[in-house]
Amino acid sequence: MSNSVLVKRLLELTWRYREGCLKVLGFQISLLALGLCGLGLTGLGIDFIRHEIQPATRAPLWPFHLAPPTPLVADIRGGGYLRGNSSDGGTPGLVHILLLP
Repeated sequence: MSNSVLVKRLLELTWRYREGCLKVLGFQISLLALGLCGLGLTGLGIDFIRHEIQPATRAPLWPFHLAPPTPLVADIRGGGYLRGNSSDGGTPGLVHILLLP
């Protein structure tokens, strides 16, 4: 079979199941958007932690000019300390190894 015949068959299948194909396409677009938002917020979190550790660096630009509450700084530092010292008696390890059999 040639490529043009295969493409024609795929387009016919897509048209026959267009409602399902549109749902899948919508889910894929939503998943991509959520992934990009998560990536952006991860970068924002990294910038925030860096600014808290090194105050001479530029403060992160928060979306909609919102800033986190002040107790969040202590929570982040405390959580990082606890996480760093909680696995294997103080030796940082991989969490997924502890979760998987």
